[in-house]
Amino acid sequence: MKKNDKILLNIEDLGVSGEGVGKKDGFPIFIDYALPGEVIETKILNLKKNYGFGKIINIKKESVKRVTPKCPYYFRCGGCQIMHSSYDYQLQYKKHRVKDSLERIGGLRDVKVTETAAMEDPYFYRNKVQIPLGRENGKAIGGFYRKRSNDIIDMDECIIQNSKSNIVLNIVKKWIDDNNISTYQVDNKVEPRNLLRHLVVREGFNTGDLMVILVATSKNIPYLEELIASLKEIDGFKSFLINVNKEKTNVVLGKKNILVFGKDFIEDTIKDILFKISPNSFFQVNPVQTEIM
Repeated sequence: MKKNDKILLNIEDLGVSGEGVGKKDGFPIFIDYALPGEVIETKILNLKKNYGFGKIINIKKESVKRVTPKCPYYFRCGGCQIMHSSYDYQLQYKKHRVKDSLERIGGLRDVKVTETAAMEDPYFYRNKVQIPLGRENGKAIGGFYRKRSNDIIDMDECIIQNSKSNIVLNIVKKWIDDNNISTYQVDNKVEPRNLLRHLVVREGFNTGDLMVILVATSKNIPYLEELIASLKEIDGFKSFLINVNKEKTNVVLGKKNILVFGKDFIEDTIKDILFKISPNSFFQVNPVQTEIM
């Protein structure tokens, strides 16, 4: 077996990142978007000493668990891994991953893992998002990275983020274009002297409070008045900050936050407990399931 060979594989399992795993003469091949039970015609992309990578050419036998993802960006964006499978199967997969990790890595035996708690609606629930900003062919873009790369996949909406963050993203992209604001990434190349790096949005799920953070290489961002005026049209907008990050790093937030509008925190509740949430503070991103836990 060598690179570019085409082979048939029976998919036996999913890997830790949701890749289908099939074996050729005992040699494991990882294939994005393949599901257990499927027979896949595969093109070999890369071979390592103990494993390889392939891609789907044709699905000869399709799993009953396969679905069409609701997200139009799914097969280009690296943000989600198993949206091509049914929600019931996603819950089973999460349970399996916990059990496998405890037994195979932790060395425990006969581990009993409870069923994964399902959401009534597994969309538009996340209360925090960090979105890389850039330009492509002169136009502002914002979205998550392509799988295994730093290429930004432009999006207008992410269906697992809260709806307000999607509104903010489109306002920010329009503001960048209207005012010719420079971005740290241009045509998928880093330009370290440029300004905007990330957009961070946090929302209080139960309060409706909204915090917007621009991560930039400098505190001196022009035309902020126009941006804040547009953001004020969003119900619950309470806080706007600049986070300064000049480092050549993949870490999103720098150490310095500068308050520009409102308060430097928002509030949310879990049951009857009130929390203050700052730009850098940890808070569970799935508020619905947090209350269940």
